[in-house]
Amino acid sequence: MQKLIPLQLMIFLIQIICLLGLARLFGELVKKFDLPIVLGELLAGVILGPTVLGTLAPDFFASLFHLPIDAGLALDGLMSLSVIFLLFVVGMEIELNEIAKQGTAVVWLSALGIIIPSLIGTGVGWFIYGMSGVTVSLPLFAAFMGSALSISALPVIARILLDLKLLKTPLGNLTIAVATINDAVGWMLFIVVLSLSGLAQQNVSIAVSLTFTVGLGLLVVTVLPKIMDMILGFVARKLSPGGIIGTAVVMMLILAVVTEYVGIHAVFGAFAAGIGVSQSKYFTHDIKRSIIEFTSDILAPLFFAAVGLKVNFFDSFDFTMVLIILIAAYVSKMLAAWIGGYFAHLSLRESTAVGLGIAARGGMGIILATIALEAKFITPSIFTALVLMAIVTSVSAGFIKSIIAPVSEKNGRAKGTCPSMRL
Repeated sequence: MQKLIPLQLMIFLIQIICLLGLARLFGELVKKFDLPIVLGELLAGVILGPTVLGTLAPDFFASLFHLPIDAGLALDGLMSLSVIFLLFVVGMEIELNEIAKQGTAVVWLSALGIIIPSLIGTGVGWFIYGMSGVTVSLPLFAAFMGSALSISALPVIARILLDLKLLKTPLGNLTIAVATINDAVGWMLFIVVLSLSGLAQQNVSIAVSLTFTVGLGLLVVTVLPKIMDMILGFVARKLSPGGIIGTAVVMMLILAVVTEYVGIHAVFGAFAAGIGVSQSKYFTHDIKRSIIEFTSDILAPLFFAAVGLKVNFFDSFDFTMVLIILIAAYVSKMLAAWIGGYFAHLSLRESTAVGLGIAARGGMGIILATIALEAKFITPSIFTALVLMAIVTSVSAGFIKSIIAPVSEKNGRAKGTCPSMRL
């Protein structure tokens, strides 16, 4: 078995030290200004990547990240594992029972939150195709843009609502439910588009991949949680709590391998596994928290810092592209929230607050853009525009409090509840 020689191992460890150390430092700095931590982590990668370090000290940058091929492959493998864990954690945050309790409001908002952004995103894809420089076909690129605009960033939204003391309110529960469905469906659309492009690893036919995607989606909401519960129940009776963590991770990796093999990307299997294990009564809050803390504190900073190594953000910045995608991102989700809110009998303020919440793409938008870039589905300019869109929409979600506060004060509620909401 091929091994890293001592010099390659040393460089690999230095890469991790630089990425993790600077990402944690900048993450804490931006947190003091009430900005998303992912912004600081990404900034750390921009400084270490071709944008800053590669421009100021190209030889040093090359010797650290480009020339040591085997060390670079090891880092790439670690980043792939990081994104698998990230989607596993996102799946763990999804509570199917809570979604079912939201009634018709979540049906209207989540359906329109997928349909309208998908349509607008598809239109944007057709419009910018000529200037994008992508090599995939026009229909596939347009479909990709539709999927990119349809997702939301569930972890970011949950964190923002928690900080604003809105997470356990009717407004917070509704926003989380809508974002959950938007995330799940949006990722399925993206995986389907990637499979159709032929750029994903295809060991089976596209028809089998698409059938498997739909089938796995149905299993996630039917029998998969029960299967996971049976397995974890057996482990809980025979092993220690650490055995439950290990078993959950093994099941995540098995599903990741299966979905990667059939060409629908490993992250979808991890996402499905996260939903499955989170429904088990044996997968306790403490177990979930230990996985989330490790992923959030170690793997997430590494991954988002490594995103900055992908492209030179100055060279690939296209103002027109960024502006078009940013406007489309806001208009699509806000329009969906306003129209859906009308049918769900929400006030304008409540609909606007939900819209700002589900408009945040955050880390999920960056992960999707990174996978698309690595598959050579998009160009660096599209990648840069999508990353900036994800950051800006996440920052603006912090204005939810100022929008919903007058409603809370008017009704005499101290913690931002929304008594006028009819679920």
